[in-house]
Order: sequence, then structure tokens, then C-alpha cells
Amino acid sequence: MRWGRLALWTLGLVAAREAWLAFGPRRWRRQEGYAAAKARAEELGLPLLVVGAPSGGFVNVALTDYGCGDLCVDLEGCPGCERAITGRAEDVLPMLPDGSAVAFVSCTLEYVDDVERVWRELRRIAGREVYAVTVEPWSLTAFFFPGAQRRILSAPAPGSSGGISYRPLPWARAVPALPALEGPRRRKRLRR
Repeated sequence: MRWGRLALWTLGLVAAREAWLAFGPRRWRRQEGYAAAKARAEELGLPLLVVGAPSGGFVNVALTDYGCGDLCVDLEGCPGCERAITGRAEDVLPMLPDGSAVAFVSCTLEYVDDVERVWRELRRIAGREVYAVTVEPWSLTAFFFPGAQRRILSAPAPGSSGGISYRPLPWARAVPALPALEGPRRRKRLRR
């Protein structure tokens, strides 16, 4: 009987901790990141690209932490956003011009099929002006949320260079190697 109670208390504490992370620090980081990205976009006179629907995810269905920006990109669409593109980030981001926006990315890098390709595209579009908010790598959400493929251990702060650091989840589906970029970019690279 004691072990059963201990198990229930432990489960309750873990659930409370995960709820606190979702409704507290993660929401705060999204709000602060979006506000900083929006201010920077206005300062530079560039549009704000939002990757990840403001109404997507468990918490954001009821509580919106950030806005649509000037263009919103999400796999399942961005309901309520004036300008939105529905599709995989890997497919949509290559269509956007170089240096054309400031980017705000909210808890989506954990779920994309090719995180390195998406990060390169974000850097191409926004340079060093990428504001990324990720799920805490040590939370249960990072491990068990449906569709999660990896834990993002760190993403560079806006204005800094470098890539992201991540670890694939052991049960995540393997992503097949993608062929080299097709079209004009690939031809340019081959000529060099």
C-alpha cells in the first residue's frame, strides 16, 4: 500500500512540474522572444516571420503567447493569421528570399524532419536575427510529446553565430538523407 501511495505522489509531482513548465517559464520565454523579435523587425524595417502557429500546441489553444507576425508558417496552418503558409518548414522556407525577415521560431525545431536544413534556411532568411524558443530538453514534454524527433539542447542567441545542438530521441523515425538542393542554387554551387 505504501508503494502505491508513493507512486501516486510521485506521478502527481511530475505532472505538476510539467504543467508549471508549460504554463510558466515556457510561456514567458515565448512572450519575451516574440516581443524581442518584433521590436528588432521594426527597428530593421523588416517583416517578422513566425514559424509555428500562435494557436498551435497544448497550451496555446487556450492562451496565446505570441502573434502572427507578418507571415506565419506552420505544418497545420495558422488559424487567425492574415498571411500564412501551410506546409513543412523544409518545403516553405526555401521559397523565401535571402535576408528578407527577422525570424521567431516557437517550439517547432523538435518536430521538423531535417532540423539542420531548417536551421540553415532560417539563417539564410534572417541572418543572425533568429529568435528561437525550444522545449526544455530535460522536461518530459521534450521526450514524450507526440511527433517529437529530438531534444534541442541549445540554440544560439539572436545576434550570435553558430548552429543548434540537439540529440535525436531513440524512438524517433530515421530521416532519410535528402538529395542535394535542386534548381538554380545547386547549379551555382556546381560551377564554383
